[in-house]
Amino acid sequence: MKILSIPLLVYIWILLAVIWIIILKYTKIAVNLYSTGGNEFVAKLSGVNTDKVKVLSYVCCGALCGISGILYTGRFALADPNTGINYGMDSITAVVIGGASLAGGEGKLSNAILGVLILGMLNNFMNIVGIPSAMHVGIKGFILVITVLLYNTDIYKYLIKRRNRNKLLGKYQHINKNQQQN
Repeated sequence: MKILSIPLLVYIWILLAVIWIIILKYTKIAVNLYSTGGNEFVAKLSGVNTDKVKVLSYVCCGALCGISGILYTGRFALADPNTGINYGMDSITAVVIGGASLAGGEGKLSNAILGVLILGMLNNFMNIVGIPSAMHVGIKGFILVITVLLYNTDIYKYLIKRRNRNKLLGKYQHINKNQQQN
């Protein structure tokens, strides 16, 4: 079913995204969720019932997975237990592209949605260019690793320090060669 040439699933997706953006931005649940994800011990010391927060997050995740499964089954008229088995990698990659920390406690749903859109465009690009589907997972895995390395500030600082050191060594070697020639 389409409304204004746009599939109904897109409207449902937008509605769910708006609801969750509001929940994760303006409620106490969000504060407890982010604090538990950031540092569970400190959240407990602050009076947050971290066990309750974790159970609630798993329940919400399970409910959204169930809704996704129902919508997927309705869209493709296919109910196979192995359906969507590769979506785990896509989900993690999209969220990391959106800037969420794998350590927890950081990230915005709106950025995760942006990551989903970027990953969708990447999938579309790979199909248009004709990259074999067997290579899609490898390419997305490579992008995931690069993104994690770039977002990890310690690694990023190390790489910059190493690059600067190599530049200095290159200049020193160049100066040293000129002095030896004279």
